[in-house]
Amino acid sequence: MRYLNKIVFINSANIAYAEIGIAGNVHFIGTQGVGKSTCLRAILFFYNADKLRLGIEKGKRSFDDYYLPHGNSFIVYEVVTETGAYCVLAYKSQGRAAFRFIDGAYDRNNFIGQDNKAMVWDKVRNTFSGVAAYSRKVERYEEYRDILYGNNRGLQPQFKKYALIESKSYQNLPRTIQNVFLNSKLEAEFIKQTIIMSLNEEDVSIDLDQYALHLKNFEQQLADIGKWTEKNKSGEIVVRLLAANISSLHKTVGFLSNEKQQLLQTLISSHAALEQAHPGLVKRLDQQREKKVLAVKKVEEADDKFGEKKGKIVKEINLMDARLSDARRKSEDYQRINITGIIERVAKRSSWENKKANIQAERDTLSFLYQEITNKYAALLLQLRNQLDQFINEKNSEGNDRKSASYRTKDDVRRLYEKIASDIELEHADIKVNAQMLVNEKKDAIYGLELKKKEAELKRWFELEISTENRLIADADQKLLAIKTEKTSSKSLIESLQKSWSLDEKSLDVDFLSQRNRFDEQIAKANTKIEEYKTLIASSRNSLYEWLHENKPGWEDNIGKVINQQSVLFKSGLSPKHVSVDANLFYGIELDLSSLESDVKSIADYEQEIKQLGEQIIAHQTSIASLAEQQVAENEKLKRKYQPQIKTQKDLNARREYDEIKLNERREKSILDRDDWRRKSETEQKAELANIKAEILQAGEEKLLVDEHVQTIEKNIKKQLDDKRRERDQKLSAEDRELSQVLEAIKVAVDAEKIRVEIRKKQISGQEKEDLEKEGADVKRITEIEVELVEINKELDYIDSNRDRVAEYNKDKRELFDHVDDFKSTKKLAEGKLSLEQERHENAKLKLQEGVNALNLLISAMEVELREMTEDLEDFENFSKTDVYLMLSADTPILGKQTEISLRLTRLIASIYEKVNESSLRMNELRGNVNKFLSNFSAGNIFGFETSLADELDYLRFAENLSEFLEENKIDEYEKRTNELFSALILQVGKETTELVSKEHIISKVISDINRDFMERNFAGVIREIELRMSQSMSKLVVLLQEIRIFNDEYAASLGGANLFSNSDSAQNNKKAVSYLKSFAAEITASKQSKVTLSDTFELQFKIVENDNDSGWVEKLTNVGSEGTDVLVKAMINIMLLNVFKENASRKFKDFRLHCMMDEIGKLHPNNVRGILKFANDRNIVLINSSPTSYNAVDYKHTYLLNKDSRHATVIKRLITNNVDNGN
Repeated sequence: MRYLNKIVFINSANIAYAEIGIAGNVHFIGTQGVGKSTCLRAILFFYNADKLRLGIEKGKRSFDDYYLPHGNSFIVYEVVTETGAYCVLAYKSQGRAAFRFIDGAYDRNNFIGQDNKAMVWDKVRNTFSGVAAYSRKVERYEEYRDILYGNNRGLQPQFKKYALIESKSYQNLPRTIQNVFLNSKLEAEFIKQTIIMSLNEEDVSIDLDQYALHLKNFEQQLADIGKWTEKNKSGEIVVRLLAANISSLHKTVGFLSNEKQQLLQTLISSHAALEQAHPGLVKRLDQQREKKVLAVKKVEEADDKFGEKKGKIVKEINLMDARLSDARRKSEDYQRINITGIIERVAKRSSWENKKANIQAERDTLSFLYQEITNKYAALLLQLRNQLDQFINEKNSEGNDRKSASYRTKDDVRRLYEKIASDIELEHADIKVNAQMLVNEKKDAIYGLELKKKEAELKRWFELEISTENRLIADADQKLLAIKTEKTSSKSLIESLQKSWSLDEKSLDVDFLSQRNRFDEQIAKANTKIEEYKTLIASSRNSLYEWLHENKPGWEDNIGKVINQQSVLFKSGLSPKHVSVDANLFYGIELDLSSLESDVKSIADYEQEIKQLGEQIIAHQTSIASLAEQQVAENEKLKRKYQPQIKTQKDLNARREYDEIKLNERREKSILDRDDWRRKSETEQKAELANIKAEILQAGEEKLLVDEHVQTIEKNIKKQLDDKRRERDQKLSAEDRELSQVLEAIKVAVDAEKIRVEIRKKQISGQEKEDLEKEGADVKRITEIEVELVEINKELDYIDSNRDRVAEYNKDKRELFDHVDDFKSTKKLAEGKLSLEQERHENAKLKLQEGVNALNLLISAMEVELREMTEDLEDFENFSKTDVYLMLSADTPILGKQTEISLRLTRLIASIYEKVNESSLRMNELRGNVNKFLSNFSAGNIFGFETSLADELDYLRFAENLSEFLEENKIDEYEKRTNELFSALILQVGKETTELVSKEHIISKVISDINRDFMERNFAGVIREIELRMSQSMSKLVVLLQEIRIFNDEYAASLGGANLFSNSDSAQNNKKAVSYLKSFAAEITASKQSKVTLSDTFELQFKIVENDNDSGWVEKLTNVGSEGTDVLVKAMINIMLLNVFKENASRKFKDFRLHCMMDEIGKLHPNNVRGILKFANDRNIVLINSSPTSYNAVDYKHTYLLNKDSRHATVIKRLITNNVDNGN
């Protein structure tokens, strides 16, 4: 007999030291709070080793702190076995309770030192004879329970000797002991479970967690699959449309990503090429600028040379202009004084002189006779004339001197003003020439603008751009046509591959089905044989076969050779019996059966054949499974063969569709751009013509202004010249006036002298005349001659006075008038020369300027190129610091080689940003579609779609998986899998429910046995009847399982055949099955159970009859009768339940005793106490209870008194020990 014999407290639970024997019934007495429950919990801890289930209230000290507060605190349990005693030591190690097993009975000296104080474990261990006397430390409580209850699986051999019982499924034993102690109420559920566990070491149950896992969100999963066929009001399947959009967008994002990488690679390689080209461009630009400086210098030098030539020519022209102007002016002056008349009169001087001489001769002749008189008077006259001539000569000399001085002065004035005029002309020559050149430039500009206007009218504006767009449109059309052809070819190839795939799969299915049918036929034959053999074995009881085995040894060698086994040998009701015949007779006929072989099969033979057939079935099933695996593998091979090819073509088509979209967009853009260019061409042409017309108008206005400016310059020159001429003329006139005044004064003096001389002559002539008259001379004639001589002298005087003027005229004629044509010709030649030089200069300058202009254009282009290059490098430098560049460059392989620069970096960067923006837009669109798509599915959707997507990678990964999902048409797999799942679930539920309820009759028998035991061993007369019974379970879950079981039995063969999501009438059973599964899932969730056990399949009810009080069938024992009666009934049932479990805990070993702690026994009548103690002891159950006072001490093995000492420590004293063996 094995049992807990003693518990020892050492510095534990406020108990200094106490040994408590508990080999029999024990009663603890004492007031409230002295430690009775403390002792009971310590005993319970021995059985359950569960600190959380000792009934310690929250807020109080923990088990470790209360029971094992010190390093020398121990609880020692002594266990007695059939081979001796051992101890279980509970002590604190590393802050929590641990155990050691000690091989031997309890010895106080091992724990209490000579100073009467408890020792710590390090000293305690030294008190034992060796290390083998105690076990290693056991810290895991589960391991402790396995040791105590004999679950030796995985334990070291040394622990086997410490087993109280030997059981693998002992868990309900400590649970029952703790529940009896802790629970004040007794529920039918606990009793049911205890009964069930007593039948088998493993509880039969349906694992709801497993079904919950399969049925988790089952309805939602059905809805998830249904979304793929659910149409909206427009007849569209929204989920499929969204999925297709997501797949398309995912491909687009991928294409854009590739394009971004390609652009970045181009950008980086172009940047490298640009960096390399930059210094060379700067150097070439400097060289061209130096060439320009030289070219400009040559232009300036040409201008300077032309300026020198032009100055000389202009000076000559101005000189000719001055001479022509002087000739014109002098000609006008001579015309004004009628120089021609003067010349004619001066030319007649000799004629007049001859006439004068003739007249004088006549006069001399007439006066010859009167020579003396005439001589006299002639001498007087001569003297007078000489005086006059002298006077005139003096005056003429004075006049001539004055005239010479005047002529010199006038010549100086003329030369001065000629120089001034020449200077004025020379001073304004450049201005005039420049102005004239400006006029010419304006004329040329107007002519150029007219040409430009004509060119603008005839020009094909933006021809390059329009032709480029037309080329792009044509290129796009060509590529679109090629894409269309390629898509058609790929689609045909895909269809061909899919068709080949389908044919190969069908071929595999046919082969598999053929082999499967062959195996199924063999399995069916084997099952038929097995059923046949089982029927024979089942019918062997009370059959002739059984009788022969028992009463006719060796019957196989005679009767067995001639008897029909199935119709006779295993037939019952034949009433075989012995007859006193020794020979081998067969119905009175003796037969020699030695030549016949015996083929009689024994039950063992049939069982062996059943086993072999079962093994054959398993082999066939394994072959079928292997065949299925092979089919899956072959299908996978086909999938690996065809799917990559199909995927490649689909990917190519997806790329082509993307390219097609981009090409169409580019084509539409090119068409729009071309139309824009055309409109822009018209607009630009109109604007250009308008600008040119405006420029022509402006140039005309500017020419008018320049003409006016030229006229103003000429007027200004003319004015200055006129002013100078007037100033010259005024000076000349002043000189003339002064000369005239001098000459006039001389003339007046001469005239006065002449008058005086004339008067004197007249006087002399008068005297002469008188003398002549006196002498008889022809005075009259002489007078006429004198008068005529006076006139002749007047004319000769006029000629003499104008002779110098004629001389001046002749001089001017020689110097000026005769050379006017030469002057004009010279001027014309000079002007022609100037024009020719200017033309030559302009041509030469044009060529030089063309070189300068070409250099300017080249430099301008290079400056633009350099500026663009600098901008590109700066933009790249800035771009390289952006997050976009850093993000892209991290994922983009950098090409080592440089590429030709075809696009500006700024354009490439802009294209990258365009792609980034487009990618962002497509990504946002993808997110939106994914979110819309996922909004149709639950978080735990059947497809495993993640519904909580965080970043871009999550969305892309989801889109990629969804694309694969669509490409592989996995929805069909899920539909098929779900069909198989629901049919398998229904089948499994039906099967497990059948297995579960199949044990109800055994439980019913156990309950009947318990009822009979109560009736046979009842000791309390007050309790007339205690009866238990089974009733149908009220659990909705169990009721539903029963319905599913019945449904499965009826329709198992047809389930799953039709499409679960079809609306056809053929799917009604499937729909009903789905409805059951939905309800099953809902009930699992509502019940919050993890499994359905056998106890759930029925209800256990109690019927208690106390005296005349019948409780009726109830599920709770509370309030059956009085409080004592309730306690008594509960105690009896607790003991019986514990006994049921105790008896079934171990089949190998049953000789052990358990403790049952029940405080409520103290409420019973003494007679009932004695009876309940015996009721328990008869079943090897020892009762321990506590109460404030002692009663019927002789009914207990030990009675202990607990109280507190002055230090509030618990003191335990044994009051009574009953050594009389009365079962206590």
